[in-house]
Amino acid sequence: MYLDQSKPDDLGVRLAKKFNVPIFDTIEGVLTLGQSEVVVDGVLSIGEHGKYPRNEKGQHLYPRRRFFEEITRTFENYGKVVPVFSDKHLGPVWSDAKWMYDKARELKIPFMAGSSLPVTYRKPDFSLLMNVKIEEALAIGYANLDSYGFHTMDV
Repeated sequence: MYLDQSKPDDLGVRLAKKFNVPIFDTIEGVLTLGQSEVVVDGVLSIGEHGKYPRNEKGQHLYPRRRFFEEITRTFENYGKVVPVFSDKHLGPVWSDAKWMYDKARELKIPFMAGSSLPVTYRKPDFSLLMNVKIEEALAIGYANLDSYGFHTMDV
């Protein structure tokens, strides 16, 4: 696990300790586990836990592009790419999202983005059968649209 030291996340630290997940101070350290090669099978990039500034539109300026730059730099340095999933949208600035897309294409990285909730556990466990007709649905979310609004829509 990489923990953005400039924006510590107590929840991440507690969970890492509870489940013996090593914490590294760089994204390269996570992807290599301190070895001389990329040793992970995939990357889940979540760039929102912490306190980040907002732009003039009120959107959080999460470090999604910065994280992706560090991920791709590591891939380039070690000559290996693995699939990357970027939680939620790629960012509030089109040029950052486009850069990430273009870099993924350049390096032939299987690159996905969106909400992680559709593939998470459900409590209580609940699954709909294929082709079942839904007449009504209600989803209630909290917090701002640029983070939890995506989860609410996907639920």
